Amino acid sequence: MEELDEDESYKLEVNNVADEFGNAMEDEERDSFKVGTLVTDAPTYIKSIKVTDLENIVVEFGQAVTEATAEDPTNYVVDGGVGRAVSASMVDGSTTEVEVEFEEMD
Repeated sequence: MEELDEDESYKLEVNNVADEFGNAMEDEERDSFKVGTLVTDAPTYIKSIKVTDLENIVVEFGQAVTEATAEDPTNYVVDGGVGRAVSASMVDGSTTEVEVEFEEMD
């Protein structure tokens, strides 16, 4: 697995996350991000993406999401050799933010 590089753009793919009413995303949502930037013009459901360090990002959705679908790491993939998430957890006190962790880089 590759390390996130500050000079590269990456695409995050999210699928199967459901809102608080059980409505799951119909199609995969994709958005681009760079290390050190905050994405705020994302498509429906993904409100922003924030890189917190080289192994973690926080995805903010446009509305409340279900814990069961948001915390399923198989719903998150980053291109550029980074790969699938190893864990995903709701940010404490939030119904719209998920911290997603990728395999530790060597």
